[in-house]
Amino acid sequence: NKLRGHALDIAECVDQLRRDGYVPAGKVYADKWLESQLDSMERAYIESALERTRWNRTAASRLLGITFRALRYRMERLSIQ
Repeated sequence: NKLRGHALDIAECVDQLRRDGYVPAGKVYADKWLESQLDSMERAYIESALERTRWNRTAASRLLGITFRALRYRMERLSIQ
């Protein structure tokens, strides 16, 4: 993956966050922590898109650049109703 021209290495990011004291030690705990943080970010983006489109899921999916089915799946997974 690319993020603003830089390669994104999740393991490297988690290691740096751990060194900086943001992620607790222990791989299993760190993995769950990272998953939780990513879910929170994804929820925020989806809810923002839904609010901007007055909860029109088709328009929100276009705004996010994902398919309607992908949005519906993510909403179900994150319990967004």
